[in-house]
Amino acid sequence: MNRKQMRKAMMKKSMVAATLTFCLVQQAVAAEAAHSETVTAQSGPSFAEVSVMSGTATNSGEGSASVSSGTAIRQAEAIDIAGGLNPADANISKDEAVSILRRLFPHLQDAEVDRAEFGDPHSNPPSNEKVWTIQWSYRSGNSGIGFNSSVDAMTGEVLQANIGNLLELKYGKIYEPPQMTREQALEKVKAFIAKASPTIKQDQLSEANVQYPDEQSLFAPAKYYFRFNVQVDGVSSDNESLSVTTDGNGEVTDYYRSRSELPYPSAKPAITQQQADRILADRLVMELAYVPVYRDGALQSYMLAYRPAANGYQMIDAQTGKPVAAPAGEQWEHGETIYKRVPRTDATFIPKTGGVATGDEAVKLVTDAANVPDGMQLRHSSLTSSRGVKNERMWLLTWANEENRAMPFGGDRFTAQVDADTGRVIRFGTERFPMPGVRSEGESKQPAGQTVTQQQAERTAIELVNKLYPNAAEALKLASSPPAYMKNGDSDDYLFYFQRFYNDVPVDGDTVTVGISRSGAVRSYSAERTGMLEHWAEGQKAAVTAEQALQTYREQAVMELRYARFGGYYGTDGKELKPSVKLVYDMKFKDRDRSFIAYIDANNGKLTQTWSIPGGGAKDAEQAAKDIEGHPSEKALTKLLLHGILTPDEQGRLQPDRSITYGEWLAIMSKVVNPYYQSLYPGMNEAPFADVAPESPYFAAVKYAIQEGWLAEDRNAQLRPEQGVTREMLAVSLAKIVKYDKLSQFLADDKTVAELKDASSIERKGAAALSLKLGLLQPKDGKFEPQGTVTRADAAEIVMRLVALQGKIDTAIGR
Repeated sequence: MNRKQMRKAMMKKSMVAATLTFCLVQQAVAAEAAHSETVTAQSGPSFAEVSVMSGTATNSGEGSASVSSGTAIRQAEAIDIAGGLNPADANISKDEAVSILRRLFPHLQDAEVDRAEFGDPHSNPPSNEKVWTIQWSYRSGNSGIGFNSSVDAMTGEVLQANIGNLLELKYGKIYEPPQMTREQALEKVKAFIAKASPTIKQDQLSEANVQYPDEQSLFAPAKYYFRFNVQVDGVSSDNESLSVTTDGNGEVTDYYRSRSELPYPSAKPAITQQQADRILADRLVMELAYVPVYRDGALQSYMLAYRPAANGYQMIDAQTGKPVAAPAGEQWEHGETIYKRVPRTDATFIPKTGGVATGDEAVKLVTDAANVPDGMQLRHSSLTSSRGVKNERMWLLTWANEENRAMPFGGDRFTAQVDADTGRVIRFGTERFPMPGVRSEGESKQPAGQTVTQQQAERTAIELVNKLYPNAAEALKLASSPPAYMKNGDSDDYLFYFQRFYNDVPVDGDTVTVGISRSGAVRSYSAERTGMLEHWAEGQKAAVTAEQALQTYREQAVMELRYARFGGYYGTDGKELKPSVKLVYDMKFKDRDRSFIAYIDANNGKLTQTWSIPGGGAKDAEQAAKDIEGHPSEKALTKLLLHGILTPDEQGRLQPDRSITYGEWLAIMSKVVNPYYQSLYPGMNEAPFADVAPESPYFAAVKYAIQEGWLAEDRNAQLRPEQGVTREMLAVSLAKIVKYDKLSQFLADDKTVAELKDASSIERKGAAALSLKLGLLQPKDGKFEPQGTVTRADAAEIVMRLVALQGKIDTAIGR
């Protein structure tokens, strides 16, 4: 099984709102608020809460967070709409919960409680968890913020609190260098956990090896991120964890306790570790595939690699040794997946010349292919630009019924996504959010009681992919059955899974899924199709056999005993998949976190990770850099290594004294400011300068420099990114980066430059003076040396001087 796809599908199915729907819903709600048509909220109170002000009960309305001066706590009474929630059952009162939070977070003494609810209004399906959910607000002058927290109403344990924005509003941001080391902050965090979650013992905690993207930005406020696994009876659990964030002073700003209210089975497995490893070795099957390689969030290339075949690996029940199908969690034996060609039908996809100009056109494309449930009307359409792999322009569409149109997480919503440039329907389907009192729509356009066979449903799915997918008959093959990770409990729907092939080799991640109801209605469609494959796949051949890849994989993979959570969401057919916890063995790589996903490179046979976040693997890179120990700039170079800004070559050399080019300087600064800058511009084909084509390794850095105002785009001019950077070029660049370019022009006659021995050879004297005054550049023997070269070590030192300036100049560096 493709583990990347498995985790992706699990995320889509297990979360209350899948990524697409969450974005659509947010945009839809925002659009509704600005819509000329007045939206009237449902009568009655919001979930488990009625605000009481001055003794008069009023409906707070969705998202209400008004502030009344002089009111320290606005009382709230819970109402029972989830079946059984009653504040009288709580061991901890609302006021006690507020006091607990204020003792742990003294800065909350200045904040007001806007709303307190008994229960979790954000849980769907309703969890019936006995918690106090408390919303706060804080005002300072004309500025104000709101934030949330929650406390276990039975034990008083803090479950969630986010006060980072409160601290920044009160005291400002804390930039590099932090006042505490990570090790010192960790000790403070452990002491905090002991107070906030006294039910957790220290021996239950193990720090997870997780990389956090925000931690990698040097110009962001200094923060430390910690994630702990909380063991249950000595076994790791999916749902038992702690996430804690501190500022640079070690002050806890964000605290989140993930836990399960479900009963845990025995932690004693009937299947031994040795038996589980043997089952993995026996069942593991490797197949060749084109695998996309992502670096810093951007698609870099495709690699011909070996991966576990679909259903060639599954987690196993620790008591029976039988495969377990996620996300439902039932035991499910599955044979080899057989692919068959997709026959061509009369209707095939034809790209729309000129694209899709209006929302009405996008709607027609969707309704021609999909069964929009009866009673739902179009509520929102918007044209957005995706900053994903393909940089597509997308039409986002949302349908909802009258009852739930203004409720972001209530009732059903039918959502769709259409490529505005080609007219290709990318996905559609109903996202179900059943809530008491909110109607759930049934399927439409099919006579009641009508039933179709598997063969008839398959024909419908084949016709659909021919109509919506480019060259479906040549590019896709239909799997004999969906992978185990897509099995949807006891759903009655037919689910069809198509795999994209290129040169008769499957393309990892490029799949199409189609859901057909028993009555023949098309419930859902989702097509993942990564671009630029043909360019990178050309000429690639496997030098390693499947048997050799299997041997390497077996040597690196082990089975890990853990508690896994299944279910806890609604399927496309509206049925609730009941949540459960099972003791399972699941595969991971030796000495690696479970999040580490890798493949066997078909060229060299090595286990290779095909994606990375900025700074991911930075500690390995630091250890690999063999030529910086004892260097005068070792500290600065090490910092940039740890943040993934510089990386050693294949021989482990950083070459600190090598001169850098102008393009390299822009790439360094772009990554310092935005670790994900490379993912912002894929798919663009307009050269910003005559000598910076989209294929240039500096294309994204140049585009980002233009976006930040460090460069002015000129498509007819030569930028010459391959030329070496001089000190004067660097001074000019720095003036723009700190946004003092115009100010520097007034410093042309400043004595800082006039007294230099080589002042007459400096053309941009103002920029030179500014860089010297800010301490970014230093004179050498009384000279500026405007034509002097800049090395990687020099660049590292200058970056760290810029970091030290953050918060001390008028404008923040970067956005």
